[in-house]
Amino acid sequence: MKRKHDNLLKESLKASDQAFRFRGKDAFWAEFKARAAATPQDGLSPVPAPRLFAQTWIRAAAAVLVLGVSGVLSVKMMTQAENPEKVSTVQEVDILMDYSSVVILEDTDHGGTFVWITEEDSVDQG
Repeated sequence: MKRKHDNLLKESLKASDQAFRFRGKDAFWAEFKARAAATPQDGLSPVPAPRLFAQTWIRAAAAVLVLGVSGVLSVKMMTQAENPEKVSTVQEVDILMDYSSVVILEDTDHGGTFVWITEEDSVDQG
């Protein structure tokens, strides 16, 4: 069953088909350039490259670098704390008061030195 608008559609398509004519590439580009020249282009400018994205990557890389260096330094400091080098040694103690004893203890595990001086009058007489 045909409807009235089916015939109208066919007639419109036939009319548009005859109005269409194939153009070569030279004719197409000539018409394209003429239309482009007729359109005002003053307000248009090229879009700048997105610098924010690049800066974000630079900041992220710098953060990773800082974290990496701080991690390496903290591991190095921890290993030095586990195996400390002897920074100084006690070779001589000059005491300018009366004393009863002097004890010098070296803690080789932690790299420390203790000097214990007992005053003369604090000795227990027991």
